[in-house]
Amino acid sequence: GFDACLMATVDVAFTFADVAEYLVASEELEPGNGWDYSAWLRELSADPAMGGAKLGKLICDSYKSSADSRGEGGEITLSVTDLTKLQPLIEAYDAMGREALGKALNNPSFFSEFGRQASRSESYGGNNNQEGYTNMVDLGHLARNASALLPESRAAVTEALADCVIYRVNGIYRSQAGGLSCYY
Repeated sequence: GFDACLMATVDVAFTFADVAEYLVASEELEPGNGWDYSAWLRELSADPAMGGAKLGKLICDSYKSSADSRGEGGEITLSVTDLTKLQPLIEAYDAMGREALGKALNNPSFFSEFGRQASRSESYGGNNNQEGYTNMVDLGHLARNASALLPESRAAVTEALADCVIYRVNGIYRSQAGGLSCYY
């Protein structure tokens, strides 16, 4: 689990897939108070044999509840990714990249249009001159937005993402948060 900003990415999930079963992380910047440790640690101490999926859900729910109670819940994201189910997403994500590259080789304007779709996708972190640029976008939202451009890979990405992200919470201003972001 990462009580840190911008850690729910495909790259972070892939990095930890060989050493963990679940990833609990945020696509977006986290409020300063971060996770509500008292709430989920109390539950864990009462049931230390609970699995990672249940613990992840408790972390997400207590995080959202705590952020909402402080009026900071509008832009939060937090998800639980089952890393044992990540490989199909990695393969679909790679196929999406190959499809994009193939189309770009045949059509020099492809990346301009793909960039427009990426700019319409929900983005996280700073994305302006004042804050800097993280260039992180929600993977599922990007795949949906680019469905006409990438018809061969879009469905596999969204299906694999839905399969491995087993739980998520998000604020009302992060309605497209699918659980994992990617660098664009």
